[in-house]
Formats: sequence, structure tokens, C-alpha cells
Amino acid sequence: SSMNCYLCGSGKLEVVRNRLRHGIKRNVLHCLDCGLNYLEPAEKDLQGYYREEYRSKHSPRTNEFVDSQTLFDIYFPHQAERVERLKPYMPSKNAVILDVGCGPGHFLQAIASFVGKCVGIEFNHDNARFVRERLGFRVYTRPIEETDLPQEYFDLVTVFHTLEHLADPLSFLKTIRRYLKQSGALYVEVPSVDDALLSVYKIESYADFWYREPHLFNFSPSTLRLLMRRAGFEGETVPVQRYGFLNHVHWILTGKPQPSAEIAMAVQLLVQESNKSSSVSDRINEWIRNVDAEYRSILKENGVSESIGFIGRQQGS
Repeated sequence: SSMNCYLCGSGKLEVVRNRLRHGIKRNVLHCLDCGLNYLEPAEKDLQGYYREEYRSKHSPRTNEFVDSQTLFDIYFPHQAERVERLKPYMPSKNAVILDVGCGPGHFLQAIASFVGKCVGIEFNHDNARFVRERLGFRVYTRPIEETDLPQEYFDLVTVFHTLEHLADPLSFLKTIRRYLKQSGALYVEVPSVDDALLSVYKIESYADFWYREPHLFNFSPSTLRLLMRRAGFEGETVPVQRYGFLNHVHWILTGKPQPSAEIAMAVQLLVQESNKSSSVSDRINEWIRNVDAEYRSILKENGVSESIGFIGRQQGS
């Protein structure tokens, strides 16, 4: 094609697929030089899309619209690992934190007791209202450069599963840099195209489910590092595995997702509470807990986790 790679400018792009979730026709490009995987650009009003349409098509529960409270309840219990990872980057009890794409505020709520001030940016007005009214955090529904937030203000900016939705992630990251203190840190988390279900098991129906219209960029650890370097950050990638062993077994055996993100993210016990009768139930459940933990470790150690984080600071800071 006459196009050039978004990240490295190379003309060596190949089309690796031509359809996305829900059977949507769209070319997926792969750069033979830097390895970037991304959707062929198409015109779309992103702010309007996230305000109105996004959650009706992409929900943590299959084919079911969920409100802000339910979204919060689904994700809030899974924030502990994030908080632990980011505690070293909060310089003091009065650190100022920004979460971009904060959704219904589950991360802000989890981190609030460790910091001085929490701010969110969220284009979905229902979620923003929930964060404002129910959680009491300041939240903006516009891009950061259209807000009254001061530059060099934040100790930590987090961007969870939001960067891959942006048409120009490079200019977004350069903008965010201006709002970080010199010593401030940035944590970005995105889905990984090296996900074991794609790269190890190669489950075709999973690829049809995984590639989706809102995800304009599909990063790997190496392309995420390259993007960050280009944007002026230095740091390291960290593997993230939110989905457990039984979720993968389910995909391998059925070729389908589990009914909801709650189930997929839980450490599922094999013997349910209501049936527990004896020491054998406890042994079985203890065994699956251990298997689940070991399985996640194997994926993370081998670079095939479902998501990747990048934690870093401004170059030369």
C-alpha cells in the first residue's frame, strides 16, 4: 500500500487480517520493519463514539449493557495488583494522580487512600457523572489539553486499556508528558498481541473475538517500548495476566468466551461453596489455586501474557 507505518515510517506493511469482532470488515496491518500491528485508519468521531455507542457493543458481560455501578462492582475487586505495582511511584501521601480513561473510577477509588488527590478523564458521561457524584473525584470529559489542569502537575498518570483506542497515541503521550512533574511517572496498560491464546494456542475464534474496531493499535512488548521511547519516556514493560487458567481451558475446548469478565478474571474454584462436603473439596480447590498461579507465571515469564504494562519516566529526568 502507499501508506507508511504509523510508528517507524516504513513502507513495508502487509495486511494480516481483514475482519474484526462482529464480522466488521477492516484491514489489520503489520509492519515488517518494527512489528507494529494496527487497524488501517478510518474516519470516526471517537469522542462521540465513546459518549454514546461503545458500551452497547463492548461490555464485560456478553450482549448485555451494564451501568456504571455494575461496571465499578466488576472491576473494583481486581485493583489490588495495580495498587501494589504503583505504590513505589507515589512519592508521598499527598501525591497527585491522574487516570485517563478512568471509566467508573474503580482504580481511583482503590488508590485514593494512598495519595493526596485523584483526578480522572472519561469521555463517557454516565461514567464521569458516577465518578463525580458517587465517588467524589474531579473528572473531565474532554482531552487533557482542553481542560484547566496545570502542566507539570501530576506525580503519576495512569492509562489503563485506553491508549489502544486512540488514533494518535504518540501525540497523546507527548501531551501527557507536559502534565507530569519532572520526576513524575507514567503507567500505561494495553492488551498484548502476543497473548498466548493468539500466539501459542492460535485459536482462530479467539482472534475473531480479540481484534475489534475500538482497538486501533495492537501492541506487543517491543512495539509498546518503541512507542514509549519515541514519545520521550524511558522505562520497562511488565506482563499482566488478568484471566485465569480455566478461562484459557474454556477457549481451548469451546472456542468461545466465558459469559462475563467476572468469571474470566476470577480464580475459579472447581468445587463450588454450596457443594463443599469434605477435605477432598479443599484439596481440589487448593490445587486449582496453585495451578492458576503457576499458569499465570508461565505466561508472564514467557512474554505471552494477555496484557502488558509500561512504567516509566521522562527521558533524562
